[in-house]
Parts: sequence; structure tokens; C-alpha cells
Amino acid sequence: MSETGDTEGSEPSALAVREQLDTIVDPCSEARGADISIVEMGLLKKIEIEEGVVDIELRITSPSCMMVGYFIEQATERVGDLPGVEAVNLGTDAGLSWREGMMSEKAKERRREHQAALAERYGREEGSTAVATQAAAASED
Repeated sequence: MSETGDTEGSEPSALAVREQLDTIVDPCSEARGADISIVEMGLLKKIEIEEGVVDIELRITSPSCMMVGYFIEQATERVGDLPGVEAVNLGTDAGLSWREGMMSEKAKERRREHQAALAERYGREEGSTAVATQAAAASED
């Protein structure tokens, strides 16, 4: 141990980094109410750790993804809090390689359940609107 209390030569494991990244919810899935992490989304491409520097490579879902800054901020904050991390570097691809099949089975199931719930909800609302429209038309007669 050094005089500052740090353990010299210790760096986080790739598993510890992955666990931290798994706490970052993909903003687009969150906006849709599905709350799927970037790891579950299949966005994590690579983790490399050397001498306290953590290099992370992510896939993005499309070339027009505007969340790269958010991913950098969150990864730097969360992974940077791990003992032994000196720096965090995050890079992304061009957004052309990600496919839905890269999502974890758990994430796919959660997404299907959410989509089914939305379809049911909107189906009911549409039906309610149709009934209200019919009632309004009948009252005009």
C-alpha cells in the first residue's frame, strides 16, 4: 500500500468494469419506458485495462445517435469510481454494426413485454376514442 492508502498495482477487473457499465441505462430505451442497460442492449464491444487506464469501445445503434456524450460522461463517472482506475477512455463505432439480435434475451423479453403493454394500452384508448366519437355523433342527430 502506498502512503496515500492506495493499493499499488491493483486495477479493476473487466468484470467490475462491465458491472459498472451495466448500471448505465440506454437513454432511448429509458425514453420508451423499457430501461435497458447499454450492456443488455449489446452496445459493449470491448474492455481493455492496462496500468489503471480503462479503454471501452461501444457500438452505437445508428450513425445519428446523439447519446455518445452521455455515454462518455456516465462511463467516466461510474468506471472512474472503481479503485485503481486512473483514466477512462470511451470510443464508439460508426453506428452501422449494431443489430437487435445483439441484445440479451432478458432485454429482448422486457422490450417485447413493454411493446405489448403499449399496444394494449393504445388499443384501449383508440377503442375509447371511437366509442366517444360515436356517442358524440349520435348526440348531434
